[in-house]
Amino acid sequence: MQKLNLSQSLSQKLSPQQIQFIKLLQVPTAELDTRIEEELEINPAL
Repeated sequence: MQKLNLSQSLSQKLSPQQIQFIKLLQVPTAELDTRIEEELEINPAL
């Protein structure tokens, strides 16, 4: 129960960008490569 409360309080302090970054860290490498390629196609500025 204490662990649940801790994770809830931590997630409340994370910005949406930090949450997105954490999710990216959990993505397998092959999928990450694909996602990077897709983002580069969508946003040439990258």
